Amino acid sequence: MIQVSASLNQLTVRPVAGFSYATSGAGNLVFYVERGTGHVYQLNLTTGEEQRIEWCYSMSTVAAVFSTDQSHVILTTEQSGSVGKTLLTINGGLLERLPATVGQVHFTGTSTFTFTEKTETDTVVKQQSDDGVQTTQWSTPYQDITVFWEAGGPYVLNRPAPYLKGTVFKNDTQLFPAAFNQTFVPGNQTVLGVRTFYDLIKKRMVSEFVYEDQSTTTAPHIMTPEKCAFDVKEGGMIWCGFDFQDSDSRSREYLSDWYKGVVQAQDAIWVTPDSQTDEALLVVDPLITTGRPLDIIDMTMSFDGEWLLFRNKIDDTLWSLKPTY
Repeated sequence: MIQVSASLNQLTVRPVAGFSYATSGAGNLVFYVERGTGHVYQLNLTTGEEQRIEWCYSMSTVAAVFSTDQSHVILTTEQSGSVGKTLLTINGGLLERLPATVGQVHFTGTSTFTFTEKTETDTVVKQQSDDGVQTTQWSTPYQDITVFWEAGGPYVLNRPAPYLKGTVFKNDTQLFPAAFNQTFVPGNQTVLGVRTFYDLIKKRMVSEFVYEDQSTTTAPHIMTPEKCAFDVKEGGMIWCGFDFQDSDSRSREYLSDWYKGVVQAQDAIWVTPDSQTDEALLVVDPLITTGRPLDIIDMTMSFDGEWLLFRNKIDDTLWSLKPTY
């Protein structure tokens, strides 16, 4: 039986565009970028102390990605219909304004990062080194893709029409089909292999696909990738936010509307103790414990397995839950 402390905590009152977890001699730290301004903050989870460590004043910041050591961050801004990206050095200010063609970004080092770039005929994946030199890594003929670098990737998922199946690729090899562009989740490769959740159109249920032995297990509830995280300490466990009170949340149409921002969820936090079973345990219902609805997004478990971190999609505030086993 898994027991989880009831301390569900709201970490910020500011809206958050992106966050990253780190540890130091001073305690457990969360770095986050304020949505709108682009200011960068450091929050000590151990002491509760918060300080602003970088002033940005970019009033249109909507997303942020930190480097592996939190020394750099790439801000995404939207203004008058145009999207831009800026590379910042923490405590150093503006380093570079990236070309408008830069798509997804993923840091592989202090200031080295990989990114996608669309051309007229394909999508190219490039790497930019610390000195700003760009080299092409590989390309795909698909124009609209999502790339996952986790768990031994990169994995490429092409984005088909809503009612057609797409395909997951690693390099040029097709791994397995996936029904929707939002439903691929890289798993904990060190424990049970690369896993993906995908919607079975006829059953309208989410199942687990275990890549190594190609077995499939029906999940106990809808597992939306942005609302789920694999446990670090217990590799077979999966943490998820799921609105169990809304029967419509089990439908494909609801999920599509949620991605569009048409509907909001009132999630409870569940854990599936063993991903090979169809059972889930209710951990906490935020509406009961806090009196506030939480529409969970960007569910992340810290690399040391000590914290679950996520944003509330309703107001973009950052929240935490500390599990105990």
